[in-house]
Amino acid sequence: MRSTRLLPLLFALIPAACGDDIIFPDQVEVPDPALNGVFPSKGFTDRALRVEISGDGTEFSGTPTVSFGADITVVSVELSSPSTLFANITIAGAAAVGKRDVTVTNGAEALTLTAAFDVQNPLEVITLGPSLQWGRNQMLIINHDPESPFLGNLEATAGTGVTIVLDPDFQTESIAFGDVFIDDNGATGAVVLNDTLLDTVVSRGGVLEITPRTPTPLTAPGKGPDFQVLNATLTNTTEVFSYTTTAPGFWRTTTSVDGAGLAPTTFLLPTGKWAAAVGGAPDDLALLANGATVNLVIFDDFSTGTVFDLAADLFHDTTGAVALAEVEPNDEFDNPGDGQVVPAGQDVTLFTGALNADDTGFDDLSFTLVAGDQIHITSDTTANGADTVAFVFDSEFNVVDGNSTETDSFCCGDISGLAIGDDINEATGLFASDVTTVQLPAGTYFVEFVDSFFFAVGFQPFNDVPYNAAITVIHNTPQ
Repeated sequence: MRSTRLLPLLFALIPAACGDDIIFPDQVEVPDPALNGVFPSKGFTDRALRVEISGDGTEFSGTPTVSFGADITVVSVELSSPSTLFANITIAGAAAVGKRDVTVTNGAEALTLTAAFDVQNPLEVITLGPSLQWGRNQMLIINHDPESPFLGNLEATAGTGVTIVLDPDFQTESIAFGDVFIDDNGATGAVVLNDTLLDTVVSRGGVLEITPRTPTPLTAPGKGPDFQVLNATLTNTTEVFSYTTTAPGFWRTTTSVDGAGLAPTTFLLPTGKWAAAVGGAPDDLALLANGATVNLVIFDDFSTGTVFDLAADLFHDTTGAVALAEVEPNDEFDNPGDGQVVPAGQDVTLFTGALNADDTGFDDLSFTLVAGDQIHITSDTTANGADTVAFVFDSEFNVVDGNSTETDSFCCGDISGLAIGDDINEATGLFASDVTTVQLPAGTYFVEFVDSFFFAVGFQPFNDVPYNAAITVIHNTPQ
């Protein structure tokens, strides 16, 4: 009864019309298919990731393909619905950072969402200042990926000619800190962290920019030292100078400051490489051939603004020095037959060349000096990356001079009787050793080499580790 009463009312509300006079709504326009989202919208290099891609008006079916651009590999694609799919991807360590287009191809239709995925480095690299060829710097590495914390023993590498020495005392799950040493050929490159215990890449990224530079030639003044520069300013954390020797012999480098403060440190990079660096103390001596190129790096504890003078001169000319061969056997302190007598009035190079386990007898080479002679010893790093440590003993087996393994400073060896600043073993395996004794009383002396890597755990054998060494006598009073 109630519905019957409503019908006349409904018909009364409809306007009178017939045929074509009936009006229908316009047809709704359907939008073109398009991608509308990528989640997550960013990813780190050297990582695997599962990414969701969604669309509007799409009809995903079958086996769609997905592309994120160069160096991102799509391992698999899973279809969830006509408008949603999942892509499992791996981002290469060398992938360029920045936003990428994402493209889904389904049959003949390709849909692209512009700048939809951001490739990022997990590492951020911060330095004290510009990193220059021939220079040093300090580096802070920040890990922005909490899912891959810094664990274990980290080793850092960068571009060609760059050595990074991390300090384990300053390492956390998100931060690593260390020194950077840049050779003459140092080049820009990404920082790569490796877990040395597991031998796996932890993270990479954060490009370390290296700025090229060339040494400033030292001038030859009319009087005084052979070469010098006056009133120079340390505008960077390091400055580099060079000169060419005019005679064979021991060349000495000295620095001083204009005003209060300590003189900056001078390093000699004979090959332009920090692995062969010698120096680190005032009045360092270097035995050089005639016509050798000398590269001097000035460093003042990562500070700038120091005004200094730098001079280099021929401390002792070795023209006509007599070279003697190594005498075997020489592995016993108490065997007089092992020794070599230095001819009076002559400079003598007792030995120069490569040594290894077959030459362990060289450990205890003995020789006799006249009053006022000095002993100069150099040795480089070994094949396994450890420093060689040199000691000079007198006939009573007291340590006269030598160097030890310093891990924190440029000087101050931890063995009683050693001269301060004899070498720059700031990090095991990084620097060569360079020792010059004071003028010695007449008598018999012994030179002993020890591989500091094994020395640190108690004078263990060399295990056939090769290294280069030289022993030279500076005869009597320097000229």
